[in-house]
Amino acid sequence: MSAASVARAWSGFFDSMFDNVIRNTTISVLGELHETLFGKYPDVFAFVVCLLHACILGVGVKTSSYMNSFLTLVNLGVMTVIVGAGYYYGNSDNWSSDGGFMPFGTTGIITGAATCFYAYVGFDSIATSGEEAKDPAYSIPVATIIAMSVVCTGYVLVSGALTFLVPYWAIYPDAAFPAAFAGLDLNWIKYLVSVGALCGMTTTLFGSLYSLPRCIYAMADDGLIFKFLAKVNKRTQVRIMK
Repeated sequence: MSAASVARAWSGFFDSMFDNVIRNTTISVLGELHETLFGKYPDVFAFVVCLLHACILGVGVKTSSYMNSFLTLVNLGVMTVIVGAGYYYGNSDNWSSDGGFMPFGTTGIITGAATCFYAYVGFDSIATSGEEAKDPAYSIPVATIIAMSVVCTGYVLVSGALTFLVPYWAIYPDAAFPAAFAGLDLNWIKYLVSVGALCGMTTTLFGSLYSLPRCIYAMADDGLIFKFLAKVNKRTQVRIMK
Protein backbone atom coordinates (compact mmCIF):
# COMPACT_ATOMS: atom_id res chain seq x y z
CA MET A 1 0.00 0.00 0.00
CA SER A 2 2.84 2.39 0.83
CA ALA A 3 4.51 1.61 -2.50
CA ALA A 4 1.26 2.38 -4.34
CA SER A 5 0.83 5.71 -2.55
CA VAL A 6 4.44 6.71 -3.22
CA ALA A 7 4.17 5.69 -6.88
CA ARG A 8 1.01 7.77 -7.19
CA ALA A 9 2.79 10.75 -5.61
CA TRP A 10 5.81 10.21 -7.92
CA SER A 11 3.55 10.17 -10.94
CA GLY A 12 1.63 13.26 -9.86
CA PHE A 13 4.77 15.25 -9.04
CA PHE A 14 6.44 14.31 -12.33
CA ASP A 15 3.27 15.09 -14.26
CA SER A 16 2.94 18.51 -12.60
CA MET A 17 6.37 19.46 -13.96
CA PHE A 18 4.93 19.08 -17.48
CA ASP A 19 1.58 20.82 -16.95
CA ASN A 20 -0.30 17.56 -16.21
CA VAL A 21 0.05 16.21 -19.75
CA ILE A 22 -0.14 12.58 -18.59
CA ARG A 23 -3.28 13.13 -16.53
CA ASN A 24 -5.08 15.02 -19.29
CA THR A 25 -4.13 12.43 -21.91
CA THR A 26 -5.23 9.53 -19.69
CA ILE A 27 -8.60 11.14 -19.00
CA SER A 28 -9.16 11.89 -22.69
CA VAL A 29 -8.36 8.30 -23.70
CA LEU A 30 -9.75 6.22 -20.79
CA GLY A 31 -12.27 8.64 -19.36
CA GLU A 32 -12.76 9.93 -15.83
CA LEU A 33 -13.88 7.79 -12.89
CA HIS A 34 -16.72 9.03 -10.69
CA GLU A 35 -16.50 6.45 -7.90
CA THR A 36 -15.75 7.80 -4.43
CA LEU A 37 -13.44 4.88 -3.56
CA PHE A 38 -11.12 5.48 -6.53
CA GLY A 39 -9.14 8.35 -7.97
CA LYS A 40 -10.45 10.55 -10.74
CA TYR A 41 -8.56 8.57 -13.36
CA PRO A 42 -6.56 5.30 -13.58
CA ASP A 43 -2.94 6.27 -12.98
CA VAL A 44 -1.28 4.03 -15.56
CA PHE A 45 2.00 5.91 -15.26
CA ALA A 46 2.16 5.17 -11.52
CA PHE A 47 1.72 1.46 -12.31
CA VAL A 48 4.54 1.64 -14.87
CA VAL A 49 6.79 3.42 -12.35
CA CYS A 50 6.08 0.77 -9.72
CA LEU A 51 6.67 -2.05 -12.21
CA LEU A 52 9.95 -0.49 -13.36
CA HIS A 53 11.24 -0.27 -9.79
CA ALA A 54 10.24 -3.90 -9.18
CA CYS A 55 12.18 -4.96 -12.30
CA ILE A 56 15.28 -3.10 -11.12
CA LEU A 57 15.03 -4.86 -7.76
CA GLY A 58 14.62 -8.15 -9.60
CA VAL A 59 17.94 -7.69 -11.40
CA GLY A 60 19.79 -8.09 -8.11
CA VAL A 61 20.40 -6.53 -4.74
CA LYS A 62 23.75 -5.03 -5.76
CA THR A 63 22.30 -3.19 -8.76
CA SER A 64 19.42 -1.70 -6.80
CA SER A 65 21.78 -0.94 -3.92
CA TYR A 66 24.14 1.03 -6.17
CA MET A 67 21.25 2.99 -7.65
CA ASN A 68 19.75 3.61 -4.23
CA SER A 69 23.11 4.82 -2.91
CA PHE A 70 23.52 7.21 -5.85
CA LEU A 71 20.04 8.65 -5.39
CA THR A 72 20.66 9.02 -1.65
CA LEU A 73 23.82 11.02 -2.36
CA VAL A 74 21.80 13.24 -4.69
CA ASN A 75 19.22 13.71 -1.93
CA LEU A 76 21.89 14.66 0.58
CA GLY A 77 23.44 17.10 -1.90
CA VAL A 78 20.09 18.74 -2.61
CA MET A 79 19.32 18.88 1.10
CA THR A 80 22.67 20.57 1.77
CA VAL A 81 21.94 23.24 -0.86
CA ILE A 82 18.42 23.76 0.49
CA VAL A 83 19.58 24.11 4.09
CA GLY A 84 22.44 26.43 3.16
CA ALA A 85 20.25 28.63 0.96
CA GLY A 86 17.45 28.63 3.53
CA TYR A 87 19.63 29.96 6.31
CA TYR A 88 21.53 32.31 3.98
CA TYR A 89 18.45 33.98 2.47
CA GLY A 90 16.32 33.59 5.59
CA ASN A 91 15.32 36.15 8.17
CA SER A 92 15.81 35.66 11.90
CA ASP A 93 12.68 37.73 12.54
CA ASN A 94 10.62 34.73 11.43
CA TRP A 95 11.71 33.00 14.65
CA SER A 96 10.93 35.93 16.92
CA SER A 97 7.86 37.73 15.53
CA ASP A 98 4.30 36.57 14.79
CA GLY A 99 4.27 33.81 17.37
CA GLY A 100 8.01 33.23 17.66
CA PHE A 101 9.86 29.94 17.42
CA MET A 102 7.09 27.80 18.96
CA PRO A 103 3.81 29.51 18.00
CA PHE A 104 1.68 26.49 18.98
CA GLY A 105 3.62 25.55 22.11
CA THR A 106 4.44 22.06 23.34
CA THR A 107 1.00 20.75 22.38
CA GLY A 108 1.59 21.81 18.78
CA ILE A 109 4.95 20.03 18.72
CA ILE A 110 3.41 16.79 20.00
CA THR A 111 0.58 17.03 17.46
CA GLY A 112 3.04 17.71 14.65
CA ALA A 113 5.24 14.79 15.73
CA ALA A 114 2.25 12.45 15.52
CA THR A 115 1.48 13.74 12.03
CA CYS A 116 5.09 13.32 10.87
CA PHE A 117 5.37 9.76 12.17
CA TYR A 118 4.92 8.39 8.64
CA ALA A 119 8.18 10.09 7.67
CA TYR A 120 10.04 7.52 9.77
CA VAL A 121 8.29 4.50 8.30
CA GLY A 122 10.68 2.38 6.24
CA PHE A 123 13.47 1.57 8.67
CA ASP A 124 12.03 -1.93 8.89
CA SER A 125 13.65 -2.45 5.47
CA ILE A 126 17.01 -2.63 7.24
CA ALA A 127 15.76 -5.37 9.56
CA THR A 128 14.47 -7.47 6.64
CA SER A 129 17.86 -7.46 4.88
CA GLY A 130 19.51 -9.93 7.25
CA GLU A 131 19.91 -12.52 4.47
CA GLU A 132 22.03 -10.09 2.44
CA ALA A 133 24.21 -8.90 5.35
CA LYS A 134 27.58 -10.53 6.10
CA ASP A 135 27.26 -9.89 9.84
CA PRO A 136 23.60 -8.99 10.52
CA ALA A 137 24.03 -9.05 14.30
CA TYR A 138 26.41 -6.09 13.98
CA SER A 139 25.51 -4.31 10.75
CA ILE A 140 21.71 -4.12 11.18
CA PRO A 141 21.72 -2.30 14.57
CA VAL A 142 24.55 -0.01 13.45
CA ALA A 143 22.83 0.78 10.13
CA THR A 144 19.54 1.49 11.92
CA ILE A 145 21.16 3.87 14.42
CA ILE A 146 23.15 5.70 11.73
CA ALA A 147 20.14 5.99 9.41
CA MET A 148 17.88 7.26 12.19
CA SER A 149 20.50 9.80 13.30
CA VAL A 150 21.15 11.13 9.79
CA VAL A 151 17.47 11.32 8.87
CA CYS A 152 16.45 12.96 12.16
CA THR A 153 19.24 15.54 11.82
CA GLY A 154 18.21 16.19 8.24
CA TYR A 155 14.56 16.73 9.19
CA VAL A 156 15.53 19.21 11.92
CA LEU A 157 17.85 21.18 9.64
CA VAL A 158 15.42 21.27 6.71
CA SER A 159 12.38 22.24 8.78
CA GLY A 160 14.45 24.88 10.56
CA ALA A 161 15.63 26.30 7.23
CA LEU A 162 12.04 26.45 5.97
CA THR A 163 10.74 28.38 8.97
CA PHE A 164 13.83 30.61 8.81
CA LEU A 165 13.11 31.32 5.15
CA VAL A 166 9.39 32.13 5.46
CA PRO A 167 7.10 32.64 8.49
CA TYR A 168 5.13 29.56 9.52
CA TRP A 169 1.79 31.05 8.49
CA ALA A 170 3.06 31.69 4.92
CA ILE A 171 4.21 28.10 4.25
CA TYR A 172 2.48 26.48 1.26
CA PRO A 173 1.78 22.88 2.43
CA ASP A 174 1.64 21.22 -1.01
CA ALA A 175 5.03 22.51 -2.18
CA ALA A 176 6.70 24.31 0.70
CA PHE A 177 10.25 24.80 -0.55
CA PRO A 178 9.50 25.43 -4.25
CA ALA A 179 6.96 28.08 -3.26
CA ALA A 180 9.32 29.63 -0.71
CA PHE A 181 12.24 29.89 -3.13
CA ALA A 182 9.98 31.02 -5.98
CA GLY A 183 8.80 33.88 -3.77
CA LEU A 184 12.43 35.01 -3.50
CA ASP A 185 13.00 34.70 -7.28
CA LEU A 186 15.35 31.75 -6.75
CA ASN A 187 13.87 29.60 -9.50
CA TRP A 188 17.01 27.51 -9.99
CA ILE A 189 16.71 26.21 -6.44
CA LYS A 190 13.01 25.53 -7.04
CA TYR A 191 13.87 23.14 -9.88
CA LEU A 192 16.66 21.61 -7.80
CA VAL A 193 14.11 20.87 -5.09
CA SER A 194 11.90 19.17 -7.68
CA VAL A 195 14.76 16.88 -8.72
CA GLY A 196 15.49 16.09 -5.08
CA ALA A 197 11.84 15.29 -4.43
CA LEU A 198 11.73 12.79 -7.30
CA CYS A 199 14.96 11.16 -6.11
CA GLY A 200 13.60 10.99 -2.58
CA MET A 201 10.37 9.34 -3.68
CA THR A 202 12.38 6.91 -5.83
CA THR A 203 14.44 5.71 -2.87
CA THR A 204 11.26 5.45 -0.79
CA LEU A 205 9.65 3.32 -3.49
CA PHE A 206 12.71 1.06 -3.59
CA GLY A 207 12.49 0.64 0.17
CA SER A 208 8.78 -0.15 0.09
CA LEU A 209 9.20 -2.81 -2.60
CA TYR A 210 12.35 -4.24 -1.00
CA SER A 211 10.88 -5.40 2.30
CA LEU A 212 7.81 -7.42 1.33
CA PRO A 213 9.59 -10.13 -0.75
CA ARG A 214 11.97 -10.78 2.17
CA CYS A 215 9.06 -11.16 4.59
CA ILE A 216 7.26 -13.53 2.21
CA TYR A 217 10.48 -15.53 1.74
CA ALA A 218 10.95 -15.94 5.50
CA MET A 219 7.34 -17.06 5.95
CA ALA A 220 7.55 -19.51 3.03
CA ASP A 221 10.90 -20.87 4.24
CA ASP A 222 9.34 -21.54 7.66
CA GLY A 223 6.40 -23.35 6.05
CA LEU A 224 3.79 -20.75 6.98
CA ILE A 225 2.81 -20.19 3.34
CA PHE A 226 3.46 -21.94 0.01
CA LYS A 227 7.01 -23.29 -0.30
CA PHE A 228 7.43 -22.20 -3.93
CA LEU A 229 7.45 -18.59 -2.72
CA ALA A 230 10.82 -19.29 -1.08
CA LYS A 231 12.46 -20.12 -4.41
CA VAL A 232 15.55 -17.99 -5.07
CA ASN A 233 17.10 -17.25 -8.47
CA LYS A 234 20.54 -18.88 -8.52
CA ARG A 235 22.19 -16.11 -10.54
CA THR A 236 20.79 -12.97 -8.94
CA GLN A 237 19.90 -14.45 -5.51
CA VAL A 238 16.56 -12.60 -5.71
CA ARG A 239 13.13 -13.97 -4.75
CA ILE A 240 11.69 -13.74 -8.26
CA MET A 241 8.34 -15.39 -7.42
CA LYS A 242 7.40 -12.52 -5.10
